[in-house]
Amino acid sequence: MFAKRSRHFDQQFAGPLLVTALAHTLGVIVLLVTPAGVLWRLYARVHGPGPVDADYVIRLLAGFVAGLAAGGTLLAAGALLRYASAILRALHRSEQAQARPQAGEGESLAPQPTAHPPKGTKYTDVVGMTAGRPTTLAEVLATLEELRDIALLSDEQRGRMGERLSALQRERLRARVNEALDDRRLRDAREYLAGAVARFGPSAEFDHLGQKIESVAEATEPLAHARAVRRIEKAISEGAWSAAEQLAKALAVEYPGSQPCRQLLEATQRGRRYTVVQQFTTQHRWSEALAAAEEFLKVYPESLEARTLGVEIQTLRQNAEIQRRKQYEALIKEHLRSQRFADALRLARHVIETFPESPQARALRKQIPVLERRVSPPQA
Repeated sequence: MFAKRSRHFDQQFAGPLLVTALAHTLGVIVLLVTPAGVLWRLYARVHGPGPVDADYVIRLLAGFVAGLAAGGTLLAAGALLRYASAILRALHRSEQAQARPQAGEGESLAPQPTAHPPKGTKYTDVVGMTAGRPTTLAEVLATLEELRDIALLSDEQRGRMGERLSALQRERLRARVNEALDDRRLRDAREYLAGAVARFGPSAEFDHLGQKIESVAEATEPLAHARAVRRIEKAISEGAWSAAEQLAKALAVEYPGSQPCRQLLEATQRGRRYTVVQQFTTQHRWSEALAAAEEFLKVYPESLEARTLGVEIQTLRQNAEIQRRKQYEALIKEHLRSQRFADALRLARHVIETFPESPQARALRKQIPVLERRVSPPQA
């Protein structure tokens, strides 16, 4: 138990998080202690034997300024480390998500251990080496060194470096798109390509990649659709409508231009909604069944299921009304047993107004005068 807590503490506070927290805490302490210390020294001097001369005041002001500067420096250092750590973590998560292969049945997605970067490793190397593990302080410092080195370059050198980095990023993009296509992750491939077009602008190279993605989608769509149909039918047979709908949505996302995939998603969603109506009807939850049926008719008015519900909707309305009237009747009796005559009178008037031709309304009209006398007894 102690070892587990120790590992949790190390994972939570190791590296830049601990340094950031310490710098921020010390900065706040220094900023709070500095004015308090100056006031205390001044108070002690005024009530002490020594004089409050100009030299003493200058020394107090110098200490006050030095304390504020130290506290501000600590807070700025903590903020800089926090910002750099956040940037690295976001980049690492993005790299990890993009590089993760799509696992098949029985495959493991456990991350493989990676070694810490050697001393002097630059930012462009760290990004590819640290996916799947926490960022270390050495990596943050390496990033800051990289930024410092770039700031010292001339404009021409920075331009050449930018061209090299741009070419490297384009090469990585092509590799990611090809890996995604090999794993049949068409959605990821499209997202990689869209991000590259937004960043670098349209080009013939990107057009070629887009054509390659659509070619792979056209070739793999029939088999993917057949597999999805089989898995969706199995999930429906087990009553797992939510899982079936998720499978259909995933297929439609992978093949957004495929009409059979869109039709499969619509049929699955329509079947799930219709099943909900049938379940409420079987359980005699008439109000919920009526609401679900009305919603179904609005969303799918031209479907075969809508024709069946169009015939049954009137029966559902009648049953829902009967159920509501019985519930009101039972509640009025409960109010009378508890001698809450004002609540019973209010509910009785509501039933008469809402269901004027019902048997409950005819019976309650005879009880209204009695309830009114109970609520407002005649004066003696």
